[in-house]
Amino acid sequence: MPCRFASSGTVATSRSASRAILALNAASNFLRDLVISVLHRLRQSRTLHTLTFGPISGVHFKEHLLKELEERIDRVAREVVEDFYDVVQEPAFTSHLAQAIRSEVQNHPINASGLKIEVTAADMHDRASTMEKDTGADLYVSVVRRDRPVPVSKGMLVQAKWEHTLRDPKLPGQIEQMTDRTDASYVFAYGESGVYCAKASTIHPGTRTLDMRPIGGLITDGLRCTAGDPHIGRDLSLSRAQGLRRKMRELQVPVGLAATLTRTRK
Repeated sequence: MPCRFASSGTVATSRSASRAILALNAASNFLRDLVISVLHRLRQSRTLHTLTFGPISGVHFKEHLLKELEERIDRVAREVVEDFYDVVQEPAFTSHLAQAIRSEVQNHPINASGLKIEVTAADMHDRASTMEKDTGADLYVSVVRRDRPVPVSKGMLVQAKWEHTLRDPKLPGQIEQMTDRTDASYVFAYGESGVYCAKASTIHPGTRTLDMRPIGGLITDGLRCTAGDPHIGRDLSLSRAQGLRRKMRELQVPVGLAATLTRTRK
């Protein structure tokens, strides 16, 4: 029987089918590589979140603790105002406020899901009567996160005034002294209804407590790591009380308040 050669139409059809198969294989490989890449990035994202904020399931508990601390601080501040507003001098009021916040958290612990908040306060007025004169601040606030793989320690400087003395001619100079040292400088205003704060650089002679916010949010923002200066954080190789007092002496500030978010011991 004589040999028959494939027609040109048959050869063209075969080539088209081969090209289609190659295109399908290429598309399949592309989709496979894309899925692998997306899954890898998702795993990296979850790992970064865990390293930065802890397990995702724990974020809710941390925010719950911080909101409770914020509410407690603002409630205690109102109680201190009721007892001491315009009765004692500003330095004594600042000391009463720091001690009252410490007592509140010590007597009624704030903890949940393996996390807790610890508060320490210190008063060194009797040892350093010239401290505020040198630094412009009369309160040092330390905020520390020990629940992270790498602990974070930050600090803030505060000048406190009665609400009706925000026009004090000495205040601009005190603010300048603080801000020369750190941008994490604030002014606390002791008003009739509570204690309010604002960034020191925003204070002007017409500032009122209506332009400020309660102090609880500032301290908890420090524990969220959205406020504070790591360059003036306390030494974490020391105990809370020792580290707080050492940093107060270094910064020449007579009253200190330290808040720490840490894990409970198992």
